[in-house]
Amino acid sequence: MMKFLTVDNEVATLENNKVVSPGSRFDGMDVKTNADIEKIFGVRVGPKDLSPYMKPKMPMNMPAPQTMGTPGQPMNQPQVKSTPMNLRKMLLANLTGLI
Repeated sequence: MMKFLTVDNEVATLENNKVVSPGSRFDGMDVKTNADIEKIFGVRVGPKDLSPYMKPKMPMNMPAPQTMGTPGQPMNQPQVKSTPMNLRKMLLANLTGLI
């Protein structure tokens, strides 16, 4: 359970949106609005600036990078070189479950 300090320097907790603080003038008061929070706890509640946590926006009309492709392969796919597989590599790949 979290404990809060009221503006009259009494320790309070919140239970079912009611202030529980024996000895405080706010004991039993409902906390429903930001104005109530400011009046009881002295904390100003308002919109937060979340811009440092947001991803930067990218321009929508940014061109895609151009790469040289082979016939039958799209232009934006990088070209992959292949090498022939010898019998030893094929057996090893088959035994390890790669094929």
